[in-house]
Amino acid sequence: MTDGVVKVDRAYLSETAQNLSDLSSDLETICTAVRGLDGLVVGAAPVFDEIHEFGEAWSRTAEDLSEDAARAADYVRLVMSTFEKIDFEMAEQLLRELRANR
Repeated sequence: MTDGVVKVDRAYLSETAQNLSDLSSDLETICTAVRGLDGLVVGAAPVFDEIHEFGEAWSRTAEDLSEDAARAADYVRLVMSTFEKIDFEMAEQLLRELRANR
């Protein structure tokens, strides 16, 4: 048990938020590449049709994942901001109490 201590690792949360943002960007890049796939690279219409169907399904999934990753990054940043605000308010309260008890 930790005696009620909450430790927020700012560096870890910041890195997590950045990784989620990077994932979102990477997935958007992949979606663009898949949508731009040229049928001439495969040569045969049936193969191109299969690749195109796969590309469409992958693109939709990647777009969903990209949006989820971007939202998750926003939530992590909100957690960081909230803890910083609470930490500051607690420090202010402690100072007020110390001044009052002099």
